[in-house]
Amino acid sequence: MFMQSLHIKKCGLVQSDIDPCIYYKIMEDNDPESKNAVTGFLLVITWVDDCRYFGTAELVEEYEKAITDNCKCTMEGVSKEFVSIQLDQDINSHTFVLTQQDYWEKAVVRFQEYFGEKGPKIRLVPLSLADEKLLVEPTAEEIKAAEHLPYPNLLGVVQYPSNYTKLEMKYAMSILSRHRTKWGLNHFRILLKSLEYGWSTRKMGLKYCGKAEDKDKNLLIAYADSSFTLPRSQGCRMIMMNGAAICFTSKRHTTTDDSTTAAELTELYLAACEVEAMRNLNDEIGLKQDGPTVIYQDNQAAIQIAMNRGSLSRRTRATETRTLTVRNKVEDLKVVPIYVKTTEMIADIGTKALEPKLFIYMRNLVCGYTNDHNHGDDSE
Repeated sequence: MFMQSLHIKKCGLVQSDIDPCIYYKIMEDNDPESKNAVTGFLLVITWVDDCRYFGTAELVEEYEKAITDNCKCTMEGVSKEFVSIQLDQDINSHTFVLTQQDYWEKAVVRFQEYFGEKGPKIRLVPLSLADEKLLVEPTAEEIKAAEHLPYPNLLGVVQYPSNYTKLEMKYAMSILSRHRTKWGLNHFRILLKSLEYGWSTRKMGLKYCGKAEDKDKNLLIAYADSSFTLPRSQGCRMIMMNGAAICFTSKRHTTTDDSTTAAELTELYLAACEVEAMRNLNDEIGLKQDGPTVIYQDNQAAIQIAMNRGSLSRRTRATETRTLTVRNKVEDLKVVPIYVKTTEMIADIGTKALEPKLFIYMRNLVCGYTNDHNHGDDSE
């Protein structure tokens, strides 16, 4: 409440309705003939009692003065690191890169006793096809043999960066986290390989580029994909902007799907909800989206159902009404599903384990390294 009062009453900022951790101020030119309506802006992101902010020089200066006049704090200058995330912004090349190189190096040191004398190995993927088949429910004997191993601690260490800079690890973490309370030696070894992957690719993270054409700059696009498995399907949805993902989810559905179309339609609905939330946030801070946001889908039947109210067959009539509300978002011009070939569906990286070549290709697309020849990746 102190932070809220400080930013609203003392700094004159507006608190976001979509994300209360964000405060902003936008100054506009009242001249109707002005080509650039925005004359100044300030965006502040709070994390408990830490703040990171950016904007035009005048508003930044006003904000810093208001903060120091009304709060005992330390001004750290330009941010190079935040909650273990290293920030590298290059104004000239219009790039902004997020990595956690130091984090991965410290993580390897913390668990170095489990790597042997030679240390960690180079890994191309966080979860291989062969390892995925070994992740079954352990027997009582296997659980007892591995009870001394710090599986939950290791899982927490590896899982943290998968939420911020190593989004391509989301599927591996989704699968491995299912064994948080019951694990065997195989589970621990496979989790250790995920740590090795993070360490191997520690120089890579997320790379955003603002050098796009005006029509593509700050434009949201989304992907939605799902595997059809019982009892619950694994879905993946992501939202991208300026060359890399800004939102990525890989998890099992909370409902049971009875067909591939049902699984894909469920994920399309979930993606549409996240897109609408992100559109609302962008609109609020001055990055209004012109036209509906494209959601790429590789299932034509799901697209047909979302686009046409008369396309339900007997089997798909059992689809939950909640899921069918994706049609309303299409009609309201908030989203539009577009077909893309399965080979071009990059959300596939969050629905199953992939062979190394395909995984690296999709990872580079998701993380914004498609135009680089040198990714800073020790595994290649």
